[in-house]
Amino acid sequence: MKKIIIPLRFALLYLVLIFVFAIIYYCNYEQFKTNLPNTFLTSLYFSTITITTVGYGDISPVGVCAIWCVIVESISGILIIGFLLNELSQLQSRKITEREKELNEKELLKNNIAKLLRYDKLIQQDIEFYNEYTYIITTPISGRTHDGAINRNFNFNDLSDLYNPSLRLSDSLFEPAIKYFFIHQTNLINDIKNLLHNVELNDWNELENIIIDFLELNKEMDFKDGILSLSDSMQGDKKSSDIFSNYISEHTCDLKFTGANMMNLFVGLYHLIKSNLIFVDKYQAQIAEIRNQLTTCN
Repeated sequence: MKKIIIPLRFALLYLVLIFVFAIIYYCNYEQFKTNLPNTFLTSLYFSTITITTVGYGDISPVGVCAIWCVIVESISGILIIGFLLNELSQLQSRKITEREKELNEKELLKNNIAKLLRYDKLIQQDIEFYNEYTYIITTPISGRTHDGAINRNFNFNDLSDLYNPSLRLSDSLFEPAIKYFFIHQTNLINDIKNLLHNVELNDWNELENIIIDFLELNKEMDFKDGILSLSDSMQGDKKSSDIFSNYISEHTCDLKFTGANMMNLFVGLYHLIKSNLIFVDKYQAQIAEIRNQLTTCN
């Protein structure tokens, strides 16, 4: 609306000038040569043909004052029309520029979404594997079912079988499930990093923020080396993995980090899994919104 105010002002000024000079002509009618009657309509008529530079010749100024008024009105009319046309031209030019900018931004957004979704294809595969192994290490063998649905309310004791084989046909019976969990967690982290580094996320600040939080937390809580090292070490005649599996199974204390305690590794793992599951839910919700955004763009 603001963009058309200036052209409207020029148009209004143009009309006002017609009436102002019509009044002047009407008050100085004796300075004009014409056979037309001395009425305001005649003056308005003369003012109109003067400002539009038509000039039919049926009325003409003879007095000095009238001549100067005609000169001023004619020049003023030409200037105002020039300014008006210039403003209208600029207004149209701005509309075309804004439209082109809007189309370019829309096309850029579509390309950016398409690029993001290409990276997301890999991430969705990572999430699928991550969820499978999250289910395996957070569900004791005796409680596992065919549906493989993650119990998001799992407790710390449910991690007790993390050093047992995953029992998946694709995995070795001589490797602990936690090893495969960390492999797929690392794949997820790496592909999320690639997305963050290679896709412009300025249009999706919330997605960018949850990704950054996810990466920072996984870096801070990266205890995989310590946890995996226990699968091959011995404490006396017992495997460290068996000892800590038993500790996890029987643990009843608060889940807090306490001094130089090896149990901190597993407390950290527990909290990290909980946080990562929340991240996955938020990420999926953001991706769903972006897919809808792509539909809108089309």
